[in-house]
Amino acid sequence: MNKIFKKFVLPLVILTLIVSLAFTAPVFAADDEELKEAAKASALSFLRDVLVFIDLEKYNVTFYHYSFDYAWDWGENTFEQGVHYYIKSPTHQLRFSIHFCNQTPYYVILNGEYQKAVLFPEFDSLTQSNRLKIIQLAKTLVDRYQKWKGDLSLKAAADILSMVNATETTTKTVGSLNFTADWKEDSVSFSWVWQVNGVSAGRLGFTLDRSGLWFSDNRAIYKLGSTDVKVSKEEAIAIALKRVETFSYKARIDLNTSVEVKDFVVVKDKITAELLTWPKEPLVLYPYWSVKLGLDKVYPAFVDAIHVGIWADTGEVFFCEPIGWGGPVSAHGSSTETQPKGDVGDGEATARQTWQTSVIVVAAVVVTATVLGVAVLKRKRRQ
Repeated sequence: MNKIFKKFVLPLVILTLIVSLAFTAPVFAADDEELKEAAKASALSFLRDVLVFIDLEKYNVTFYHYSFDYAWDWGENTFEQGVHYYIKSPTHQLRFSIHFCNQTPYYVILNGEYQKAVLFPEFDSLTQSNRLKIIQLAKTLVDRYQKWKGDLSLKAAADILSMVNATETTTKTVGSLNFTADWKEDSVSFSWVWQVNGVSAGRLGFTLDRSGLWFSDNRAIYKLGSTDVKVSKEEAIAIALKRVETFSYKARIDLNTSVEVKDFVVVKDKITAELLTWPKEPLVLYPYWSVKLGLDKVYPAFVDAIHVGIWADTGEVFFCEPIGWGGPVSAHGSSTETQPKGDVGDGEATARQTWQTSVIVVAAVVVTATVLGVAVLKRKRRQ
């Protein structure tokens, strides 16, 4: 019995432990109280030192939720945290949420809309005077963020607000920094994109309206893997047009019937190409051409364009998808490429799915080891 255990069962148990550790042994623990408290402290610091337009003397700040997810698709040992607070006054309540990647903040929301709280009354009447007040608020916000973060590159982002007429929708490039102010009827969005060789090396942006703030800084997460652009815009369009000649997708007509859609007619005046970045590997960005080919009519599943992604350094097509009214179509495509979807925050679902898959694999190994061990023991006993 002892020999059987050493020869058959013990090796299976060791194999099970190795596989378990390979799948489920991250550096950080989800229930790490120290990580949680550090995130809460950083969130309150951001609220106090950056969002200076909130007078905390008039509010009661209450912690209400903390989340932790391993973001496996972002990279090994990469994790995301979310910290959420209620900010209450006698008349209204705000929600404050901040998200971290490996303890670095990258996305912030301050919102009072669901209780109709008014944070920025200037948006009730966007006169020139009120627009100037909003510009000053934006400059203060970037100044405070720069000091809080200790990032000297952000000084140029604040300075550009004084250099351009940002009270109207405008785009301005100063050095390697591309600035955009986009005014709507009841909101404004500001964005700063740092560029190297025409390639985006990071983006800071925020949107303001009467009831809230949405703030993001993806430079905290991503690094630029390459700035090589060996494929021109014209070459990228030619590659996309060639790819769409053999592209098809399946559109569901009813519950039981699907049709293959192909032979698209592209309208040359409806073609656009934009140089963007996307990860080839976790958290490392590379330039690619996003080419949208407008079509001559609306095809099944309300498709009116084909979206093609082409790596700017190699000319390789890495996704080709139909676009319908309102965005990408969830038609059954025959294309094997995958289209970029969403931003950093979309890693949560994939991380959870990967974690669940890991648990299933480990469970399968454990069960297999147990069954084999029992089978060997029974066989030996019969002999």
